[in-house]
Amino acid sequence: MDTTAQGLIDLYTRMRSDSSGMVTLWNDVGRMCLTRKVDALTAAINRTADATTSFTPYDSAIINSVAVDATTVNAAGCAAWITPSGGGWFKFEPLLEFKVDAVESWLANCTDIALTYLAASNFYTKVHELYIDRVVTGTTTLTCEAGRRSALVFRVFDPGSFIIADNDESEADMLFRERQFTARQAVEKFGSGNVSSKVRDDYGPKPNALHRYLQCVYPRPVNQQGKGGAAGFPFAEKWIDVAEKSQVTESGFEELPFFASRYLRWSEFSPWGVSPAMQALAEVRGVNFMDMLQATAAEVAVNPRIILPQNFQGVPDLRAGGITIGGASRDTFPQEWGTGARVDWMEPVIARKVKAVERLFHVPLFEQFQSIERQITATEVRAREVEKVARFSP
Repeated sequence: MDTTAQGLIDLYTRMRSDSSGMVTLWNDVGRMCLTRKVDALTAAINRTADATTSFTPYDSAIINSVAVDATTVNAAGCAAWITPSGGGWFKFEPLLEFKVDAVESWLANCTDIALTYLAASNFYTKVHELYIDRVVTGTTTLTCEAGRRSALVFRVFDPGSFIIADNDESEADMLFRERQFTARQAVEKFGSGNVSSKVRDDYGPKPNALHRYLQCVYPRPVNQQGKGGAAGFPFAEKWIDVAEKSQVTESGFEELPFFASRYLRWSEFSPWGVSPAMQALAEVRGVNFMDMLQATAAEVAVNPRIILPQNFQGVPDLRAGGITIGGASRDTFPQEWGTGARVDWMEPVIARKVKAVERLFHVPLFEQFQSIERQITATEVRAREVEKVARFSP
């Protein structure tokens, strides 16, 4: 594997090309379920603009919000039941051969410390964002870094802004992410001595000028591990100046610094995931189309089409209570036409499609738990889980 700046850029370009079909699918489901991130997906498809330079109105692509609501319920349910911020959702325990009181006590103390650090960071905000992205695009990433104001800083990359690759055990261990920094941000992150002369020139007079960088995280070859400092850690991180095609910084991690979550695997040979939004896409499009037809029929009923007799004299007043003068006889009056659409049959169809969307997003499962207003026993919880979770395969 060529780990020079040019070699990493070439590898990223090939991986980006290979994933273009998946990014297009993300864009399709994003326009129905996650419109606030359509800009990032559009930028990933076009490779012409950064997501921060444009804005897509929230309601520009959807008419019926059932998919948005279902996404919110699913993500909130995952956050509440998998990683609840108010409870101990994990604990460290010793292996059986080390199961003694002293070790158990020490690991219990480590659990409390870890939970305290997570609560003091932005973890719970970002993991909720992760659940939202995962239920829509099926693939998302969570990274953890040392922060300046808090000990830990977590980040969730927008769909389409990153590329991942798996190792031979189908675990994601390689990540590429292209992003823009202002000149001021680049100098603050990398240091004045590491950025290009162009960035340094912009830092004073044009601190908000944008420059594109490529973040590369990958397993360091075994023969390069063991060197002094971060440059010898098992996982390498390089930042590349895309315009200059030069390396800006190189560091490393003792452990994999990002976590890739797939709702379900697309296939054995694909690093990408499948989401409830993808499975429900046909129904989501259908319910939006039916709502559009219903809204069109209602609009025609309120503001009907008008046909004017030939040689009609006057102007029809279509306002409420308006008076139209003209027409010598009844058959020469303006008349409504094409207003016979029936809307009564649409409601059952829309309701059926809404129910199908909610089922594919597992909304009934989470609403079942949310409706419980009393303390229930562990046995009852287990019985309810067995009843509903059989269809919640991930």
